Amino acid sequence: MNNQKQNTIGRTIRVLRAASGISQKDLAERAGIKPNYLSLVESGKREPSVSVLRTISQELHVPMSFLFWESTNGSNHADGKQNQIVDKIKQLLLEVESLRLADLGKKSQ
Repeated sequence: MNNQKQNTIGRTIRVLRAASGISQKDLAERAGIKPNYLSLVESGKREPSVSVLRTISQELHVPMSFLFWESTNGSNHADGKQNQIVDKIKQLLLEVESLRLADLGKKSQ
């Protein structure tokens, strides 16, 4: 996995975890990994296994594929515009999911 993809996965995990109101320590315990390892994943310094990503996505209540969204860089103008639209949609969906998870956290308290 290249570093850009890894940063995206880690950043997505961090945003979803924070929106859920779950600490790194709690998510790590639920996922069966060490908090330091989760910190490294979120910062893009470690590549988690598929099984770890599956467990994290289950704990965050999102499809695992959601963690793999990455930015794209189009080379021509038409593709560049399309990629900008797709990136904006991804950003909005991530924000909506963050709000949904925050709402779930409030309801469970």
